[in-house]
Amino acid sequence: MKPLDIKQYAGESRKSVVCSWTRVCRSCPYILVVISLIILCLTAFFKYAALDWIIDQQVEQKLRLIPGTDTFEKWKDVPVPIIIKFRIFNVTNPVQVQNGGIPSLVEAGPYAYEEKRVKEIIAMDDERDTIIYKQRIFYTFRPDLSKGSEFDRLVVINVPFVTLSKMTYDNVGNFSFAHALADRNMRQRGERLFTYASVKEYLFDGYSVQHYLNFLKSPALALIGGVKIPSSISTGRFGFYLGKNGSDDGEFVIRTGRTNPQEFGQIVSWNGKTKLDYYDGLCNLINGTDGSLVPPFVTKESKIRFFSTDICRSIYMVYREESEVMGVKTYRFRPPNAKQIFSHQDFCFCPQGKNNECYQYGVLSMAPCRDGAPVSMSAVHFLDSFEQYLGGVQGLQPDKEIHETFLDIEPKTGLILNAAKRVQFNVMLNPNRDMTTFAQVRKVLIPFMWVEETAEPTEAFIRELQQQLFRPMEIANTVALGGLISCTILIMAGLLAIFSVRAMFSRNRHSANSVTSDNSNSFHAESNSRESSRSRSGSINSFSRVSSATSFHTNKSMGSIVSVMSRGTMTTTSESKGILSEDILITENGTNRKLPSSNENTTCELGMNNVTSAKGVLKFVTPQKSDQNDQNANK
Repeated sequence: MKPLDIKQYAGESRKSVVCSWTRVCRSCPYILVVISLIILCLTAFFKYAALDWIIDQQVEQKLRLIPGTDTFEKWKDVPVPIIIKFRIFNVTNPVQVQNGGIPSLVEAGPYAYEEKRVKEIIAMDDERDTIIYKQRIFYTFRPDLSKGSEFDRLVVINVPFVTLSKMTYDNVGNFSFAHALADRNMRQRGERLFTYASVKEYLFDGYSVQHYLNFLKSPALALIGGVKIPSSISTGRFGFYLGKNGSDDGEFVIRTGRTNPQEFGQIVSWNGKTKLDYYDGLCNLINGTDGSLVPPFVTKESKIRFFSTDICRSIYMVYREESEVMGVKTYRFRPPNAKQIFSHQDFCFCPQGKNNECYQYGVLSMAPCRDGAPVSMSAVHFLDSFEQYLGGVQGLQPDKEIHETFLDIEPKTGLILNAAKRVQFNVMLNPNRDMTTFAQVRKVLIPFMWVEETAEPTEAFIRELQQQLFRPMEIANTVALGGLISCTILIMAGLLAIFSVRAMFSRNRHSANSVTSDNSNSFHAESNSRESSRSRSGSINSFSRVSSATSFHTNKSMGSIVSVMSRGTMTTTSESKGILSEDILITENGTNRKLPSSNENTTCELGMNNVTSAKGVLKFVTPQKSDQNDQNANK
């Protein structure tokens, strides 16, 4: 073994001797922080990546039009009641209007009907991922939701008569004889600019227009060019929903969403057409769904597109605000601003053909799909439309809350939880000096009816939806959020513990250094006294003494404290994890002699207050027995 000066050993031992349990305790905060960080990262990954991916996969699996699935059955036979309400404008001053006055309108209704929609599957093509179907709609009057009866009789604008005036002008131009012939023929059979009909006749049953049919088939009209008979009066009766109760609105081919969720419900063709032939350019495209489906994963930047056979065109809606339906958070979509649409360079909804009128912003012509009739659609009460249309009649008060169309969509699934489609139908009244009935009227756009179609979910539907989809999502999110909060608290606690332990050890070292300095001075005085005494006796030139180990216990965690005093040179002492396990060699009169180690491992206390050292001496002082040790040393 290599001899080691005892002074050097004493200084190094004070810095390196630490108990095993102390080291473990010092490591605990670091271990806690590391483990918490790992758990935090895993939880964050689960919440913000894995959880969303898992939920998205579940949504994609559920939202497919595959026979036998819940989605398919509810799409085929809609469980949510759809209510359609008709509000008809009763004209209170028909005579004044015919003489050039401003129409005064009073809104009658609503007259509510419940829709029952049933889809008839014609074919399915798995290779092309399509379904071919027709949808039949059945209407049942709901007096409990209505304000009035189906048999209420109202004074309404006579749309067939106005249509006849326009069609005659479109076909024969300014040929006065033809116009006068048409007007005299209609008036002789009792037709007037305004008619008196019940709500049921005006909507579903229709009222007789046989006079118009007979006139259009007359040889006299055929001689001057003739007029095509509109399909709306081909049966001899006219009603705005005549023949629609129990009928379908055409053959649709749509995507099932099996291969691409974003194509869920998208229309491929309608009545064999992939685009319309009513307008120019992009306005003929058939975009979106039939209005009952929306693809999943809706964002605030999404445009919700659907095609409506009632208005003969595709429309879209944009995000407006967040909303809530029976506790479920949704996005509310509304139509875009009408003025911006009409002023856009790509606007192309002006109808083709001779004498077809392109209206100002907010009003769209329906003449192309209504056999040329001067019928148009707009927002209810001309909301956000050209101001002169609103000023041309009396009795309208536009209000966004009750007149604007909207959709409330759950963004993850694309489910429409609440919806209101509101459309107003108008007819353009033009003066015609060759027809007595229209000779004095002013040019005005007269609303004759507006329709509101709503779908509100039942509590049972929302409860089922929450149990199947939203409740698991909420539980998973809550657990993940709880994990994030817990890990954050543990990390903060670990960091606090690290700072506390470091501060404690810093204080202990400072205290140990102070004690060492004080004991070193006293030891020098004692050593000099003993040297003087030994020199006078002359009996011993050099010696080395080792005192017996003195131990005491203050608690279970404290081990023995060894007191060793020596003069001369100490060779090597090993220390591993705070335990002195090897023998100590001392030099006495030039001869090395081994000092046997104790049978028990000697350990040290965390607090270094009892450790002192001085020249050539390593001393672990036992406070209770320090005086006795000094007496034994003197002996």
